[in-house]
Amino acid sequence: MSDRPDDDGDDYKRIFGLIREDDRMAFRVFVIISNTEAYDDETKTAQEWFVSWDALEDAMPFLIAPDDKTLLLELFSRSPPSWTPSTALKDFEGVTLDNDGKVTKVDLRGKNLTGTIDLSKLPQGLQELYLHNNQLTGPVDLTKLPQGLQELYLNDNRLTGPLNLTKLPQGLQVLNLSDNRLTGPLNLTKLPQGLRRLYLQNNQLTGPVDLTKLPQGLQGLDIRNNQLTGPVDLTNLPQGLRMLDLGNNQLTGPVDLTKLPQGLQELHLSYNGFSPRPACPPGFAGYFFA
Repeated sequence: MSDRPDDDGDDYKRIFGLIREDDRMAFRVFVIISNTEAYDDETKTAQEWFVSWDALEDAMPFLIAPDDKTLLLELFSRSPPSWTPSTALKDFEGVTLDNDGKVTKVDLRGKNLTGTIDLSKLPQGLQELYLHNNQLTGPVDLTKLPQGLQELYLNDNRLTGPLNLTKLPQGLQVLNLSDNRLTGPLNLTKLPQGLRRLYLQNNQLTGPVDLTKLPQGLQGLDIRNNQLTGPVDLTNLPQGLRMLDLGNNQLTGPVDLTKLPQGLQELHLSYNGFSPRPACPPGFAGYFFA
């Protein structure tokens, strides 16, 4: 190797050779893994694997994992003014670090942020992300979020495009994407089991919605003011559900209210096409709107 990298004392990993083996349809990958001073002697620190291209793509983020600062600088198409290459990470506005200097929280709510956002650039240790009440635009990809993320607030922006909720982190507890311009179908059948509150109101989501496979720990679901259609099955809702708002959609058909969760405190069904019009079920002690 010609020059020693600036690794700040951490283990350093870098691919320095990639040779295709045509007869094996695989790649020989050499990786430097070093936390010593022996940078000039690659043979002491080199490891070699044969891997498929798919496996290489999966492993690449771990082999060449950028640091938290590098990731944050690539998060926005227009970064906040204090987020510059010359600024120390601890001085980034809205960023909270743990004792090891890793990013655990980003709070930039109401900062008049514009441009697009690439959520694949979030630090892997991030637990909370608050970007609501800004002017962010463009699509939002939720398929590559950090696995430790617990709360994600992107509401009250100008985000557009379809919504994929099938690959959310299993530890996610709160997801708020309300008051955007999201379109397309809504799939709620593969939500993480740890999800407690989901807010998708005031978008342009369309098509039928399946409420029979919601996480058992879900406490609040708001999907009002969209363009959802067809019948809904409310006979298999999570027993811990406290609030359900389906108002102001285009839902139709009869609706069975005989098996609602006992702890349900708010049920909003108004401004739909249900027939007959739903009546408050006997014994329901919460707020009922139909």
